Amino acid sequence: MSRLLSIILLALGGYWILQNRFRVLNAILGMRFLRRFFVSSFLSLPFVQNKLMKAVFSGGPRSQSHY
Repeated sequence: MSRLLSIILLALGGYWILQNRFRVLNAILGMRFLRRFFVSSFLSLPFVQNKLMKAVFSGGPRSQSHY
C-alpha cells in the first residue's frame, strides 16, 4: 500500500513540476551557487564547448550578410 502511495505521490509531483517548470527553473537558477554549478556543468560538455567556440570565433552559425 505504501509503495502504491509513493508511486502516486511521485506521479503527482512530476505532473506539478511539469505544469510549473519555468517557475521551478527560475527558483532553482535564482540561487547563485546552483546557477554556477549548472552553468559550469553544462559548459564542461564537449559538444557544447565545440558549438560555443564555433559560434564565438567563426562569426556564428548564421552566414554574415554584407550590405
